[in-house]
Amino acid sequence: MVRMANSIKEKLSDIHYIWLTELKAIFADQGVMIFFFLVPLIYPLLYAAFYNNEVVRDAKLVFVDEDNSRLSREYIRRIDATPDVEVVKILPTLEEANEMLRRKEAYGVVLISKDFSKDLTLRRQTNVTLFSDLSSVLYYKGFMVALNDVSLTMGRELTAAEDYGPSDLATAIKVRPVESEYVAYYNPQTGFESFLMPAILVLILQQTMSLGVCMLAGTARERNEKHYIIPPMMAHYGGPLRVMLGKSLAYIFVYVFNCIWILVLMPYFLSLPRLAASIDLILFFVPFLLASTFFALTLSLFVYRREDTMIYIVFTSVIFIFLVGLSWPLYAIPPFWKAFGYLIPSTPGGQGFSALNGMGATLTEVEVQYKTLWIQTAFYFIIAAFGYRRQYVKSNRSS
Repeated sequence: MVRMANSIKEKLSDIHYIWLTELKAIFADQGVMIFFFLVPLIYPLLYAAFYNNEVVRDAKLVFVDEDNSRLSREYIRRIDATPDVEVVKILPTLEEANEMLRRKEAYGVVLISKDFSKDLTLRRQTNVTLFSDLSSVLYYKGFMVALNDVSLTMGRELTAAEDYGPSDLATAIKVRPVESEYVAYYNPQTGFESFLMPAILVLILQQTMSLGVCMLAGTARERNEKHYIIPPMMAHYGGPLRVMLGKSLAYIFVYVFNCIWILVLMPYFLSLPRLAASIDLILFFVPFLLASTFFALTLSLFVYRREDTMIYIVFTSVIFIFLVGLSWPLYAIPPFWKAFGYLIPSTPGGQGFSALNGMGATLTEVEVQYKTLWIQTAFYFIIAAFGYRRQYVKSNRSS
């Protein structure tokens, strides 16, 4: 019994030593400090600055009116009256409009064909062509919404004027038999920040941890002539599981504070929806933090140089944000990529956080994402444990 107690005490002492050693390594490495502290501090503010206005108003648009009729001028006037668009100029040729687009004096060009009024008078479908600068999707969205709404409204008015019924009510029913109203749940302003920032915040946590952990692993290999993560025959490094747990606790210790900053304080400062119950948020991010830690440790097994971290991990951020299914519809993601996404902690993490904080979901309602995170925790723990055991055996053989 005494021997068992001494053995447990020794193992805990080793884990504590490795934890302290890893913390010292973190604070001694400027690159890791940037990823662990500076990036989580600054990046949420930078992304918030991009999307702080939620929606774009008065996006600059140029018209090329080849018809120059009463109807075409009315169409342009109504487009200009919408809150999303400002018509800055009406030009005679498309070449002049494209030149304004090139000089960034406008972000879209609308071409009204010369048969616009004639087609409408003869009750034929007519064409209005939009050329948009996709340097910002928000501009394109504003143009499309304005053009679509005005086109539908004018179309109904022209139909009502030509097919007048026995009364105004009968005409209205004939032209628009079903009255529809658009209501945006949880994001009434239909802005980018409210629905996209939660996923970005989760991704920042995962990616910065992966970058920092992999950079530490690359440094350890570079300092070891055999390029092993675990130093050979060092005191307190008496088992692969102890090494892995000591390192993991150091990363978790740092990222508990990052989680509080990014997931609790940032939504408050950015005025994002905060509908989650505190206990649900805590319970959800326990497996996310564990899964992200062991995911980072697994990735670190494949890193041999510090610079490999930037090459292999940074570019994946764009892919991972798409796999969450917010910036790109989940149903439109191919089955392979959808399945691949559930190997990445940020996918269920981003989906769950958006549902909890943005829609007021309970932990039961994000059960799939919650269980997925626990499965990922177990999966990456096992892989990392086998990888560290292999490193431990190699390290001891070489000594």
